[in-house]
Formats: sequence, C-alpha cells, structure tokens
Amino acid sequence: MAGARGNREVGVETLRRKYSELGRKYATLVGRLDRRNLVHTAVFQLGSWGLQMRSVALATVSGDRILLANTRFNQLSRPLRGTWRSRDLDGKTYPDLRSLAIAEARPARDGRVVEGRFGNEELGRAISLHAEPGRQGKERIALLMMEEISEQIQRDEEMQRGREGLLIRERLRVLGELAAAVAHDLGNTLRGAGFELAALQRVSDGDHSESLDAIARRVDLASQVIGRLHDFARSGSLAMGPVRLQRIIEQAVAVTDIELKEGAHPIQVKVAVPLLPPVRGNVAELSLLFVNLLRNARDAMPKGGTITIAGRATERDALITVADQGEGFASQSLPRVFQAFFTTKGTRGTGLGLWLARSTMSRLGGSIEAANRPEGGAVLSLRFPFAQLSPAERSRGPAPDGPALPAARRRRPAPRTGSRT
Repeated sequence: MAGARGNREVGVETLRRKYSELGRKYATLVGRLDRRNLVHTAVFQLGSWGLQMRSVALATVSGDRILLANTRFNQLSRPLRGTWRSRDLDGKTYPDLRSLAIAEARPARDGRVVEGRFGNEELGRAISLHAEPGRQGKERIALLMMEEISEQIQRDEEMQRGREGLLIRERLRVLGELAAAVAHDLGNTLRGAGFELAALQRVSDGDHSESLDAIARRVDLASQVIGRLHDFARSGSLAMGPVRLQRIIEQAVAVTDIELKEGAHPIQVKVAVPLLPPVRGNVAELSLLFVNLLRNARDAMPKGGTITIAGRATERDALITVADQGEGFASQSLPRVFQAFFTTKGTRGTGLGLWLARSTMSRLGGSIEAANRPEGGAVLSLRFPFAQLSPAERSRGPAPDGPALPAARRRRPAPRTGSRT
C-alpha cells in the first residue's frame, strides 16, 4: 500500500510539472499573440489614417481595376477635362488620373519600382507618382502613392525665373559698363566730327548744304544720346520736363528718312498726330525711342510698305500707335517681345530695342503694348501721361526740341530680312 501511495505522489508531481510547463508555454504564446495583435492593430490604424489622408492619394491596383483607394485618390481621379502628360522625356499622355494610375501600375506588378511626375496644363496642376510591387495572397498587385506638387512646381519655376532675372541683371550691368566706356570714346569722336563738319559748312557751296545740315543734325542727336548716358551715370536719373510729342516724332522720322526711302523696296511714313498737350519726358530719350521703333518696323517689311504713326489725346494720357504692314509677330514670340535679349534677328539683333522701349515707358509712368493687326502687320501702342506743369513751366512752355531734319541721301543700307526684334 505504501508503494502504491508513493507511485501516485510521483505521478501527481510529474503531472504538476507538465501542467506548469504547459502554462508557461501558453503564457509565452499569449504574449506573442498580444504583441502580434498590437502590431496588427497599429498597422490597421496607420492604414486607416493613410486612407483618410487628404494630401497623399493611396491605392492598390490589380489588373485594370482599383482594389482599394483613399478619399484623396478618389478626389484626384474624378474625371477632369484635359489630358495628363508626363513631365519626363517620354511624354506619355493619359485622358484622366485613373487611367494614368492603372497604366503606370503595370510595371510595378511585374516587380519594378515606378517614379514619375505628370502635369495637366489646362488645369495648371501637377502630381508625383510612386508605385511599388506587392502581393495579396498569390496575386501580384501594385501599391500606388500620388501627391499633388502643383505648388512645388510653381515655386521651382519662380526660382528658375529668379535665376534668369539675376543673370539678365548681371549681363545688363556688364553691358552698361561697356556702354559707358564706348560712350566716352564716342563723345570725343562726335565732338571732333562736329568741328570738321562746321568747317565744311563754312566752305561748301549751296548744292551740298542740305546734306551737310542732315549730317549735322545726326551728329547733334548722337551727341545728345551720349550726353544723356553720361547724365544718367552721374545722377542716376534722367532730367525730365514737359515735351511735345509731335516735334519729337517728326525729328525721328526725319532722322530715319534716308534709311527708309532708299533701297529696292522703299518705305513711306505717314504721320497723323494732332497737337497734343505736353507729356513729361526727355527729348533725346524719346527721339531715340521713336527712331528704334521706326527701324524695328522697317526690318519687319523687307518688301516695303507704309508705317503709320497716329496719335490722339484721352482724358489722362496721349496715345501714340506705330503700325506697319509687315508679317506681324509670331504667336509664340508675341508674349516675349519685350524681354531683354530676346531677338528673332539672330546675330544681327541685340534683343534690347523693345526692352529699352518698355523700360523708357515704364520710367515715364506710361505703357507700351504689342499686337498684330487684323489686316496684317503689327502695331505698337504707347501711352504717355500728360505733364503736370508748374506755374514756371507754364510760362516757359515745353522744352525746345528743334526743327525737323530735312531729308538727305547717303549710302544704301544693308538688305532687310523681315525680323522685328
């Protein structure tokens, strides 16, 4: 009996140890399950948050269908007008974002990671796309993430424009330093030419007086331009005063008369500018402005034609239009014609003529606009604010601008090619 009781006690102890060991294993298993459930719960919560994200679009793609998507994806993928085009070199296009997502997900289902940026020019929007391979059981799927980057693209473009602006400013600074050096030498040359010309006028007969007068006026105008450059360099501003546009326009037409009328295809200039109230400006600067506009119109008419300068007064300003009968501005060039260094003349042009014209008009508080005429050719519209005359200026009147330059003959200019800027 004692041996049987001892065997039972040994069996109970063995069973107790086994149950204790089983309890420890169960506790370990429960701990593992708790940790796994915690991870699964966190992943589920993160996924739930991801599906509710408003800035990033998330989706899973299988075949040609969207399995699961968050609210942002549905917002972005609604049918939109216009097409989405790849901003990379391949230039792929899609009719809408849902078609884009399904097509771009195909390489990801094959095990590749896909990155791309796409834009809708009509809507002014852009997105970035990232796709990775994934699995749902035995099925291959693609995990898709899209984010709108319209503001980022806009900031990048603004930074690029800023860099281009700094480059243009630096080029203009260097150009200004070179121009100042050239102006110094030209001033000395023009003074010498003026002395020689005065000597010729004293000894010449009447047959050449008209041509000599024309040359003298050209030298005088060039000297004024050089003087203006020196004045600006010294003071940082231009001396402004009330001036009459009619006389300035007549002077510019007279200066360019020979260039316009000589050649196989001469150009006529018609001026229809009535007596206008004085505007504020600088005679030499405005003379150069209209000379450049006339030459610009000349270059646009290699087969000849008519340049028409018209003017009228409005309530606040004087409106002057310079119209030609050339080919007009190319549609892709029209938005850029007033940009510095933009030219369609190749090496023959500097791209500064119309840019300087706009700078002049802006400094005067006016404006200049370019457009194509329905009947052909182009037209430049300039608005000059009227001068606010002080009592002393009213008594003195507008600044003298001299008589118009008589026509004279000289060597034929180079052939024109039809470029305007």
